[in-house]
Amino acid sequence: MTKTLSALSVLVLAAFLLTGCNGAGKPQVGVVDAAAVFKQCKAGQQAMAYLQEQAKTLQEGVQQAQKAAESNQNEQTMQAFQKAVTEYQVTLGGEQQRLVALLNDKYMAVLEKYRKDNGLAVILSKEAAMAFDPAADITAKVVEAMDKENIDLKVPAKADAPKAEAPAAPAAPAEAPAAPAEAPKEEKKP
Repeated sequence: MTKTLSALSVLVLAAFLLTGCNGAGKPQVGVVDAAAVFKQCKAGQQAMAYLQEQAKTLQEGVQQAQKAAESNQNEQTMQAFQKAVTEYQVTLGGEQQRLVALLNDKYMAVLEKYRKDNGLAVILSKEAAMAFDPAADITAKVVEAMDKENIDLKVPAKADAPKAEAPAAPAAPAEAPAAPAEAPKEEKKP
């Protein structure tokens, strides 16, 4: 019985040593701090600067509408102020969502490429790791990889504008035939 326990202990110890040797020098798991990547990479910094510029421009419009509403409180100035606030929230929120989606898609592609290129089995977020060897932290390398990517943040906004106009043009003709169809019905009734 003790021979069996001793043999089993030796096998378990050997298994631990072998798994330790396989990963020596190169971790099989990478850990990345996503918040640091987005804060440090060029595209993340450009996105923040762009959003701040947009916020400043929209905020100027809100302030002008607010001054007008304060100096002459009537329904028209109050509606203009509310419209400016709504435009600020909708425009800035939409741009923020677009940029986050764009950067996140690129980030995920960079992580997958890095994982494959470096033979990692898995990449975990820093928040998900309870404890890890600092050698497994690949945050700086992911920032470098993100900086090598060509991420044009303003081109999609310009590309979205024609797409938004293109569906609007076909929608107008579709609505135009509907209106004449209703008009004859009204003419038949009188």
